[in-house]
Amino acid sequence: MQLHTSILAREFDRFYKELSKSANNICWLINDSNLAEMSTTQVDNLAKLKKLGFKIGVIDVARQQIDLAKLTCVEFDFMQLELNFCRKLVTEKIAQQQLAALLALTKGSKCKIIATGPAIVNFQSALKILGINLFLSPLTQGSEQLSQFDKSQSLLSKTNKK
Repeated sequence: MQLHTSILAREFDRFYKELSKSANNICWLINDSNLAEMSTTQVDNLAKLKKLGFKIGVIDVARQQIDLAKLTCVEFDFMQLELNFCRKLVTEKIAQQQLAALLALTKGSKCKIIATGPAIVNFQSALKILGINLFLSPLTQGSEQLSQFDKSQSLLSKTNKK
């Protein structure tokens, strides 16, 4: 479910109480541009959701430049790379360096990096060499890579089909 940042600012207490009963069944997604613009209060509220047991994911990572502090403000469960960035990874050295920094940033955490794209099957081997082992694409829906996902990550694929 995509999380609107206004919920993290206004009405958070009511929202938090209502959903606390179903924390393990919900995965909240936030895109990187909204994450970049979040206030300290909103980040704190996002961390509260994580502590309550909700899965939290960032989608469209690398669509824009984002402060690394924002990408580490909460222990995210996964980060889904933006489609154009995934395409650039195959040919552009700067994109590969940015991915290396992101992988270093998430090393030691439970955060999983997911590559996105309809043509991802064509360059999975190149992305695996760069350190990406999870892929999301209409062409890989039944593949072995997606079967590695836990229930929260399955929610990600269902959300992105919309």
